[in-house]
Order: sequence, then structure tokens, then C-alpha cells
Amino acid sequence: MNEIRHLHSDSHLISNMADKLCKLFVGGLNVETTDEGLRAYFEQYGVLTDCVVVMNQQLGRSRCFGFITFSTPEETDAAMAAKPHVVDGNNKMGPCGL
Repeated sequence: MNEIRHLHSDSHLISNMADKLCKLFVGGLNVETTDEGLRAYFEQYGVLTDCVVVMNQQLGRSRCFGFITFSTPEETDAAMAAKPHVVDGNNKMGPCGL
């Protein structure tokens, strides 16, 4: 029984590490960029499992950065290799790994 629990916690740890390898910070976004716009742009490099533009809740507008998570490290590498990126007319942004 202990072996099964140990194996489960190892697979959970491996899963968390893989998620971190696939998650990117995306800075310098246009204030008008939405979750959908960010997703639409980065899906050309692979399948996104998560995509969010961080919002200032008090002002109700973008904080001009976000996070994307690809389904595989290879897709993440492809997006990183293709920078700089232009999303919604802003070409000063680029993803960087977390």
C-alpha cells in the first residue's frame, strides 16, 4: 500500500514539474488584448491548456501581462524560439519561462 501512495505522489510531482516547464509569462501586452486574443495568437504553436490576461480589478482593465500554458514542453519551446511576437499590434512583448 505504501508503494502505491509513493508512486502516486511521484506522478503528482512529475505532473507539477511538467506544468511548470510549459507555463510562460507574457509581458508587454496591449491594454486591449483579451484572454481570447492571446489564446488565438499562441495556439499557432500548440495546444494551450490555460491562458489568462491579468486584470486590474479596480480599474477593470488589463495589467498588460498574462500567462499561457502549453500542453507539452516542445510546444513551449516552439513559442519561445519564435519570439519576438506581435499580438494586437504590440511587438515589444515576448514570453519567458517560469
